[in-house]
Amino acid sequence: MRPRCVQKMVDARQDFDKLKPISQYRLARNKWNEISDNDTFSIFYLRAVRVARQVANSNLEFALKRSYMNVLRDTVLPDERIVFANLAFYHSKRSRDLVRSWELDFVKADWYTCQIVSDFYHKLPKRAWHKTKSA
Repeated sequence: MRPRCVQKMVDARQDFDKLKPISQYRLARNKWNEISDNDTFSIFYLRAVRVARQVANSNLEFALKRSYMNVLRDTVLPDERIVFANLAFYHSKRSRDLVRSWELDFVKADWYTCQIVSDFYHKLPKRAWHKTKSA
């Protein structure tokens, strides 16, 4: 059973997906902000993104960075990844790029707030390991 906030978004997604992209984005973002407006989500998101940024910006070797990012992703439950990826998408371009780059979203396409968010994370992925030959 999905958390209520995720289920509310999934229930509303069909309506959002029928809209033009900019309307889809605005209405889905507003709905998501309304549903996820609580301290638990905010604290969780800020902690997870802080860890991800720390690892991504570190001087560690790429293979070790990737290993740490995999540990981060694997310790976050699937329902939490849904919340994390959606919050990151609406929070900032830097956050959404970080999540996509290191594949921290890693959820099924149907669990995003709307089609444009799903497309961002799943179509033509730009993963961090595609930027280096040592991956």
